[in-house]
Amino acid sequence: MKLYPKPCRGTTPASIHFPERLQAGRLTLVRSTRASGSRTFPKASAFVILGDGSCFKSFATKKARTMNREPRQAPDYVVSNALMRLVRDVLSLRPEHRERLRARGLSAAEIARNRYASAPSTRAERERAAEALSTYLDAFDGGIPGFHFASGRWEMVYCAPGFLIPARDECGHIQALTLRADAPRDGFKYVWLSTNPEVEDDRGRQKYPRGASSGAPAHFANCPALTYSEEVVVTEGTLKADVITALSGLPAVGVAGVNSTRGLAERLRLNLPLLRRVTVAFDKDVFDKPHVADALGRLITQLETERFTVRVRVWPSAAKGYDDYLLSQISAREVAA
Repeated sequence: MKLYPKPCRGTTPASIHFPERLQAGRLTLVRSTRASGSRTFPKASAFVILGDGSCFKSFATKKARTMNREPRQAPDYVVSNALMRLVRDVLSLRPEHRERLRARGLSAAEIARNRYASAPSTRAERERAAEALSTYLDAFDGGIPGFHFASGRWEMVYCAPGFLIPARDECGHIQALTLRADAPRDGFKYVWLSTNPEVEDDRGRQKYPRGASSGAPAHFANCPALTYSEEVVVTEGTLKADVITALSGLPAVGVAGVNSTRGLAERLRLNLPLLRRVTVAFDKDVFDKPHVADALGRLITQLETERFTVRVRVWPSAAKGYDDYLLSQISAREVAA
């Protein structure tokens, strides 16, 4: 097993004890206890072993931990592993949320595969979640969206009652989590699980030390099909993309909002070389709101510049979103049958 694909500074410490079995997708944190050869490793150094056997060294000092306010994030694969552990092993999906997802047209298998999870409802549950991810957080001095350091320990940000939806990249790795609130406030149904270290509280102090912003990333649904598909649907929202994929069979990309499409066309061209056609399916009010229509025009221009064939999807029914329309058509056929 190759433990050091990239040599650490100095020589491998002889006193590091590696676990006999490494669980795939998990991190194991070990620390050096004495000098090796002629060099001594820094006191704050940590050796992190991934489930595939790879190992690397993480340096963190007390000063950096307390003074850094710049937006920062752990490596993408670490964020993905940590958030996957959260939704797979730590949290569960409550029956009422499962039923809501079934009502959107998702099957039990799709719900399980997409890893939806109910948000922690108590402080004790949030503390348990932070403790479960402490290995990841310690190794990279935080940098995972939704978590921060306060009162001498790691904490998970408060979540309103609702369920969490993973947002994945082109490879299926979880980038961030968005919350679908049970009782939306101020008209906001979806909120990103985010702990931006630049945010300040009412007293001008850092609100989320050693946290990380979610970045409101685009979500790529049905990644296995996306790799070989010539067509993709672009819509608004993470959950809508999942539902459209489930009901239409086409892979979909859910953007955080109509104005969150900058660089999307170039990203599609670079990462999905077989892609030829893009169907844009924003909500039905796209032509009723000038700012939404403008955003649609900019997206079309962006896609055509990258030489994609672009179609704008409209539908005759009163359904607000394309996912609602697809579900209504399936329901109508079931009634007719």
